[in-house]
Amino acid sequence: MWTRVYVGRQHIAFVRLALLGEVDTIEAFGAQVARFPTGLFRQQDAPFYDMAGKLWLMIATDQAAYLAPNSVASLQKAMWGLLNDAAFPHVLIRAFAQAALRKLADCGALVLLDSKGRP
Repeated sequence: MWTRVYVGRQHIAFVRLALLGEVDTIEAFGAQVARFPTGLFRQQDAPFYDMAGKLWLMIATDQAAYLAPNSVASLQKAMWGLLNDAAFPHVLIRAFAQAALRKLADCGALVLLDSKGRP
């Protein structure tokens, strides 16, 4: 129960940061996507699931892409990285990253090109 409430609050906080236009803070979240789990700054026997953190970020980014697309447009590199990472083929993370990128494209915050470089 506690975990569900805690994660729900984080989700709301991330979306509110997007609504407030806190692009620098949102970019800091995106910088953590490529980081490998090191175990630093946490109790070694306490479970932290890096995959769950990435999933949470993509779910929140997908929601924020709908509500405040310009605030999360800077995360497109992180989203493309998760979408195309052959070593990390997580279906849900890829689905939320793809959905967020499509929302950014639909509102004009991102231009998607075909294989020949045409919009």
